[in-house]
Amino acid sequence: MESSFNLKREAEVNLVSLNGKLLAENEVSSITEEVLMVIDSSFKNVVFDLSELDYINSSGINMFMKVITKSRVNNGEVVFSGVKGNVEKLFKIAKLNEIYTIYGSSEDALNHFK
Repeated sequence: MESSFNLKREAEVNLVSLNGKLLAENEVSSITEEVLMVIDSSFKNVVFDLSELDYINSSGINMFMKVITKSRVNNGEVVFSGVKGNVEKLFKIAKLNEIYTIYGSSEDALNHFK
């Protein structure tokens, strides 16, 4: 199963929903490029909704780091929602769950910025 993503703006937050398996470097690069383009001074915050993401590898983790860096440069923040299954295991192994704010739902994550 290939990955797909949806990017939309809600209440001055970029909501990025990832689906499937995020493995191929070329897929990750195109997603990263598009997300980085929309982070600006007025939409500097990002919610990654991972509720439909089945698997991620180091390329995906690298994407998160690039987005987090760009967001922080613009005085923004990145939070995650719906981290579960294999993705949750990887977050725990990499201790990302101790570093980043994670919510159960995208609604809760969006409320973080209110």
